[in-house]
Amino acid sequence: MAKNLHRQAWLLRILRITLACLLLAGLAWYLDPAHLVSQLGAMDGGVLWISLVFGALGIAVQLAKWHCLLVYVRPGTSWSEGLRSLLAGFGLGMVSPGRVGELGRGVVFEGDQGTWIGLSAADRACSAAISLLLGWCALVVLQPTLALGVAGIAGGLAGGGLALAPRLGARFGSLDGWRQGWAALRGIDRWTWLKVALWSLIFNLLFFVQFYLLLSSWGQLPPGAVWGVPMFFALKLLLPFTPMDIGVREAAALMVFTPLGLEPALAFNAAFVQFAINVVMPGIGGWAMLYSRFSRELGWRKPFSGW
Repeated sequence: MAKNLHRQAWLLRILRITLACLLLAGLAWYLDPAHLVSQLGAMDGGVLWISLVFGALGIAVQLAKWHCLLVYVRPGTSWSEGLRSLLAGFGLGMVSPGRVGELGRGVVFEGDQGTWIGLSAADRACSAAISLLLGWCALVVLQPTLALGVAGIAGGLAGGGLALAPRLGARFGSLDGWRQGWAALRGIDRWTWLKVALWSLIFNLLFFVQFYLLLSSWGQLPPGAVWGVPMFFALKLLLPFTPMDIGVREAAALMVFTPLGLEPALAFNAAFVQFAINVVMPGIGGWAMLYSRFSRELGWRKPFSGW
């Protein structure tokens, strides 16, 4: 039975990776690969370097946000330990739909993993809530009627969630990991949550500016593009179907910016470049850190030094 479940999990993972590659390849074929490459070559190099700086700042902000939660549950946690944990999440997130693997940040810490999963989930949920709220505000500016409908749907889903909360709590409350994670979150004071929310807002704004800069690296943008940026992030967040959001990110960019009058190839390339800066590069660093850590523990020959 366990072997069959393991096989099914791998088949599902392969199916998701295949879907992601097909979606990305289909979009690239539709937009003409040669045209996409030529547009990439026409990017403003200065804007690209500034975007890299924003990527580094984004990691620093995420570290500050994550460290706020870590030190409350694990007093004395150093910044370097927090960074290793954050990078581990980036690495694990690269191979999971919607980057849910980031909940495994606690793999670098000893002890109960339920606590670290709960903290990671709360950290991500806070950033996601800010993204969705800002995306909805942008939708109010561009399409007020649609925004009202979205608010109604969100309210209905929230009401349903509240109605099911007692039943879900009874179902999962007996699980050790769920109980330990919830206990860790309940002990965090309001001031810490406020700091996490503020860092989440700064984190979102940094990436909004970064994406807007990437879009503008090909020239002047349509007037509504500035409001399209938070809408793009919110839409991408609601479609966590493929590993690392491959293909979904680019499709969301086309869905948001093409109606605003932006050339589809530019939206595709901006989303792809931001993916490379904010997901692939930190993810590679995370895998290097994980390899170094576990190679030492397992006695492999060539761990990286400095981790």
